Amino acid sequence: MPEWLNLDPTLTEERNQELTRDVLGRLERHVHPMLARNLRLLNEEFIEWRSEGCFVYDPLGQPYFDAVGAGGVFALGHSHPEVVQAVRRQLDRGGLSVRTGLVPGQLELLERLSRLVPGRLPYGYVGSTGTEAMEAALKLARLTTGRPGLVGMQMGYHGMSVGTLSISGISYWREGFAPLLEPVKLVPFGDLQAARAAIDSTTAAVFLEPVQWASACSVASPEYLQGLRRICDEAGALLILDEIQCGLGRTGRWFAAEHSGVVPDMISVGKTLSGGVMPVSALMFSQRVQEAALSRPLFNNSTYGGNPLACAAALATLDVLEHENLIPRAAALGERLEAGLETLRAAFPSLVSGQQGQGLMRCVLTRDPRYGLMISTLLMKKHRMILPSMSHAPHVLRMSPPFICTEADIDRILEALRESCSEVRSLGLPGIDRYIREIGQKLAEGS
Repeated sequence: MPEWLNLDPTLTEERNQELTRDVLGRLERHVHPMLARNLRLLNEEFIEWRSEGCFVYDPLGQPYFDAVGAGGVFALGHSHPEVVQAVRRQLDRGGLSVRTGLVPGQLELLERLSRLVPGRLPYGYVGSTGTEAMEAALKLARLTTGRPGLVGMQMGYHGMSVGTLSISGISYWREGFAPLLEPVKLVPFGDLQAARAAIDSTTAAVFLEPVQWASACSVASPEYLQGLRRICDEAGALLILDEIQCGLGRTGRWFAAEHSGVVPDMISVGKTLSGGVMPVSALMFSQRVQEAALSRPLFNNSTYGGNPLACAAALATLDVLEHENLIPRAAALGERLEAGLETLRAAFPSLVSGQQGQGLMRCVLTRDPRYGLMISTLLMKKHRMILPSMSHAPHVLRMSPPFICTEADIDRILEALRESCSEVRSLGLPGIDRYIREIGQKLAEGS
């Protein structure tokens, strides 16, 4: 057993420094030397020691409020007792599957999801990651239609594999990995005319997120999704919705598609489904898709997909969402967060250009990337709040707090943002530039 698992729950300052040096040394030797060096120079070492509820704790027991939740993984907060208990009970019986016998939990999970997804799509595949679910969708789209063409959205995001990057539209993630899948067309999100021009008799499927989480939480209007559904039907193409991040209550409904009444041919789910405890994802699909899948049993196999531990976590998560009435709660908290962010925009018009999103899935847009980076830095250093700017779009601060948080927690996020914005406004861009130069000098001296 690793030595650090036997250490006390909270360490002394001296032992914490020793552990931090050890971890950074391994980071330097086995991952990226510059990353380790920069963390040392910036004094931004943060070891995730334990987590519970809305907080992650460092080895000294200092709490960090988690306002982003790994893109929505921690909708139930950290270490929800019912999910942890379900996984422990399953672990006492066994861990992973031998992939020969039946796994009751996997079949129950698919049955439960089929009753929740729009259109009650009856068939499914269980994987471990969102990328796996979307790769399965890619394969099924071509298998079902016999067509090669794929249509994705500019600024869309579907995963990190070559296949999912091909239908994603963020150059930051795509560059350096060509050639990607072909033929693929990327169209502007929200533009029905562009979609109609791109979708034809060679198109297998159109892929999109109802809320583009990685691109400033842009929300597809009901009219846009309804129009896409009609265009796909006319062309014989499939409509595939990626709800890995926005599904299972994040937007205030079980699925974001419910806001428009659109029923897709396939819909993916993940993140929240894990309960923050075990990696799991699923792809649910229609009778039309199932008929094609029957011709290719095991069309997408996965060693760990649908394992008993993951299914125990997922089923417990669905139970918690239902009996704690967390989805209406997410909708109400989302309204409070939206109103507060509008007040923030009005109070700091020179810094904040707007906010957008749906439910507890929100992004704040700043007028300069340096503003976003500085606000994020202050939130971490002064408020111990995890609310980072996005690496590919540093002017955007995104947040997806847990459904279990309270109105006071939402107000805490807003107050921390207000104080950080006030300090950044006082600094101004010249002050931020000086700060950046000082950091650059430290980095240069440390090289």
